[in-house]
Amino acid sequence: MLAVNLLDDRAQGAFEYILLLAGVLLIVVFVIIILRNTIMTGTVRTQLNASINTWANLTNASNVNVTI
Repeated sequence: MLAVNLLDDRAQGAFEYILLLAGVLLIVVFVIIILRNTIMTGTVRTQLNASINTWANLTNASNVNVTI
């Protein structure tokens, strides 16, 4: 009976270790997703600002009077 209890304890310990690793992996995945979204949001903002500046330059250029 003692051998069965030792095997059960080892199996429980191994299972808890696997669950711990799975939890850490899940947290790492969430952090990567959050960081990627943050970086992508910054890229989108940069592109949007560039588009707005280009549009502003085009509209300002159309107001220029050219005389010959």
